[in-house]
Amino acid sequence: MSTENKLAGCAVANDTVKAASNDTSIATVTPSKAKTNANGQATFTITGNKKGSARVTFKESTANLKTKTTVNVTK
Repeated sequence: MSTENKLAGCAVANDTVKAASNDTSIATVTPSKAKTNANGQATFTITGNKKGSARVTFKESTANLKTKTTVNVTK
């Protein structure tokens, strides 16, 4: 999964984005933090561990932006 960090339409490079799952028994995310590249993107891997739903939250450090996504593990 890739997250993009753009402030006022401009990509922000070298910004820290943190990622965390609310239920690591269902889904884990690695790495727990990553720096954005020149395009304002940070890349994370979400791994399903067992059947169920977990919420993954992404937080960025410069503008204190936050977004969440729900991960549904089916097998």
